[in-house]
Amino acid sequence: MVVDTQLIIRDAITYTQEISKRSEEVTSLSPIDQEGWLLEMGRVLRGWDDIKDFSTMLEAEVLYNVWLVWEHNEPEKRLIPSVTSKWEGNFYAWAASFTKRRYAKEPARVTITNKISVFRDWIGEKLINYPSYVYIPRRDEYGKVVNSKLENEKDWIKVEFDPRKIDYGKLLVSRATARKGLMSEESWTALADPYATVAELRAMLQEDWKSGGNEEKGGSLVRASSDEDDFSIFEQNGTIYAGKPGAVVAVMQLIDESMIESPIARRAAEHMLGAVGCSYSASLKEGRTEMNLPLAHVSDGFLVISKGIERIGQFDRNEAEEIGRVIDEMLEQEDRG
Repeated sequence: MVVDTQLIIRDAITYTQEISKRSEEVTSLSPIDQEGWLLEMGRVLRGWDDIKDFSTMLEAEVLYNVWLVWEHNEPEKRLIPSVTSKWEGNFYAWAASFTKRRYAKEPARVTITNKISVFRDWIGEKLINYPSYVYIPRRDEYGKVVNSKLENEKDWIKVEFDPRKIDYGKLLVSRATARKGLMSEESWTALADPYATVAELRAMLQEDWKSGGNEEKGGSLVRASSDEDDFSIFEQNGTIYAGKPGAVVAVMQLIDESMIESPIARRAAEHMLGAVGCSYSASLKEGRTEMNLPLAHVSDGFLVISKGIERIGQFDRNEAEEIGRVIDEMLEQEDRG
């Protein structure tokens, strides 16, 4: 049986437009009919929101599969260089050219990388062991939890866990914790519950990391995954750092005097840091903790060169080969001299 996807989408659009146009007469209807219209409009809105999640994962699937044959597979299973040369052999240039531009800017490389990583871990290579089913709170047609105590079995609904149907933002923020095997039942519920927000899930994930013994001494650190290409945001001695191993930069400095003298300022700092999954250290020390990072480091298939806490540059395979050639020439000249 062949399914006409375009016909289904066209019918869904037609239905959405028809019910939306009823807004012109809905105020003249009875209260019961007005409420029914609002509920139906809500179901339509939720339906398109679900489609948005599904389409984002389809986009991630396209990026992942092209990335595999472009540069990640063994050489014999990669695309021919003469084909990729149309985009200067750069996968990210190809991806950016076919991705919608927002605010007159090309999509950031990290955005493309995140989509690839999410699909790879949750679906493509199944690096995450997720449950077949998850229990979420039973809600009424208005989205309210039927019994806030959630004390009886009937207060919960057993749903199949399908990463393709989960909010992409939730899959992204929980990817690391899930790969590490640290997610609690509460976090799995928040991940699958469409009414739970990303912020609520993030707060639960922080607790999961703490209970898993992941807190670092001398500063608060939240890692994005157990991979060597982890992205992290952490605070030490009033300075906020972000980056990956071998590529860490200071991005923000808290005003120490304000933190000490003003409870409001401290609360504001804790709120902002909590929003990005980073907690504020219990005490402030004078000075800044220096970080000695590798001068050269391979991360996510790129050569990363750093100095101190600053990343000098990130180079692909071709650029790395050119750098290597120049270094060899320099060493040969020194040896001859």
